[in-house]
Amino acid sequence: MQNDKGSASLPTPGRYHTLWTTNEAPQSSEITFLKSVISKADARLAWIDQELSKLRDTVMQLEEERASLSDALERNKAVLAPHRRLPTEILDEIFRWTLPSLEEQIRFEEFDIEESPWILTHVCVRWRAISCSRPWLWSTITLNHSSSTSIRDRLSLLRTQIDRSRHLKVHFYASEETDLVPQLESLQLLVAHSSRWEELSVGLTAGILPYLDPIRGRLSVLKRLWIDWLGSDEVYYEDSLDLFHVAPSLVDFGTFSEDRFSSVAFPAHQLTRYQLEGSWERHEAILKLAAPQLVEAHIAITDPDVPWPYPGEPIILPRLLRLYVSDTEVLDYVETPALVGLAFDAYIGSTDVSPHLAPFFDRSRCRPSRLSLPGFPDAHVTSQMLQKFPFITDLFLLIEEADAQEGADQLVSALTVTDSEDNAVAPHLRSICFASQNDSFIDYTRFLAMIRSRWRATRCTLETAVLLTEGPSPDSETLQGIDTLQQEGLDFTTMDKEDPYHHTIRKRWCYATPWN
Repeated sequence: MQNDKGSASLPTPGRYHTLWTTNEAPQSSEITFLKSVISKADARLAWIDQELSKLRDTVMQLEEERASLSDALERNKAVLAPHRRLPTEILDEIFRWTLPSLEEQIRFEEFDIEESPWILTHVCVRWRAISCSRPWLWSTITLNHSSSTSIRDRLSLLRTQIDRSRHLKVHFYASEETDLVPQLESLQLLVAHSSRWEELSVGLTAGILPYLDPIRGRLSVLKRLWIDWLGSDEVYYEDSLDLFHVAPSLVDFGTFSEDRFSSVAFPAHQLTRYQLEGSWERHEAILKLAAPQLVEAHIAITDPDVPWPYPGEPIILPRLLRLYVSDTEVLDYVETPALVGLAFDAYIGSTDVSPHLAPFFDRSRCRPSRLSLPGFPDAHVTSQMLQKFPFITDLFLLIEEADAQEGADQLVSALTVTDSEDNAVAPHLRSICFASQNDSFIDYTRFLAMIRSRWRATRCTLETAVLLTEGPSPDSETLQGIDTLQQEGLDFTTMDKEDPYHHTIRKRWCYATPWN
């Protein structure tokens, strides 16, 4: 249809398509119509933008209100949170469980404020007040100077920890590889509070030794002492190390360092526990002094090639419960009527140790239930011992070298119960605990099969199994088998070297000092 000149012409759909898809110029009548369409669209868009702006303002207001309400809601919920109403006694127990193990503390940076107990002071006012008022939370101070890392405000943090504690458990390990100045700064601050030392584990070097002299005669509450030498192997002191001779509360002493001095003086007559590497003559002197009250001893003989004296009257240790000896010859010289746990090294090619064990058990009239064998287990000798001494119900094996792998496999096979239960080795065993360390390895498949066979055998009395590993972890099939036995009721524990208590448990098996 033809419009009058100057009036708007409504384009057909085909015309619209042509105008949109080509560069053809619109006719005058089409221009008027298109301007009208554009004007209306602009007006509509302006209205829409205005409405959207209003909606955005509304949304913003609602979001602000929501955020405010959410914040208030969380604050109100926090007020009602159960932990706010926890009795102080429960919080104390929770705090106690947050403390890292000693091994973890040694690995940490000094005064890691992201760890307990420091982190407890940043939770809330109540937690800060409680944690700062609990001296036992702050009593353990561990300074390992083998790392050259410089901790900002070290002395300030150390003073804070000392101020918050009462008695101190000090673990100070010096190093000749790092700057001596910060070591001495920390040591001198600790020495100033040596009258509060309850426990001391110290790694000595020549550089720090003179600075320990002020502690002499000030160790009135010191109960446990461990001395190690971390300095040069060339150093030897002709004088006795007598800093600890006067320590009226000392009951637990251990050292690897006595060979660096002519002797280490300590009140042996007070001890209930000791660990030392030395000659039998040295051990004999300590045992005679400590005999009335000694409960645990770790006796390592450093000169086994020296001829042993003829056994005379045995040293009677009436209260000794746990004993480790590096050489079973020691058993010829002692009598332990109360003994419940015995540990001794198992050597490659070792023969029957019964010539020492049987007379010792008979003379002492003791029947220890627990036997620990670190080193290189021999399947035949171990099986013989278990059969000959049926009062041994708890077996602990610590496989320390890769060369012991074959012996360990043979022993696991010997302990495995076959179809004929009448031939089972030591069916009376209640606990079987294996540990591997260094480059040693336990065949997990064999071990699991052995434990399973004894657990399900009608004549066996197995209740507990423990597997400690330092090498590769058990595969998924082994873990599934362990889980099955656990569900059946067996107390089966596995632990790898990453567990913070792995090292401590190993030490306890051999009655070594567990707290350093």
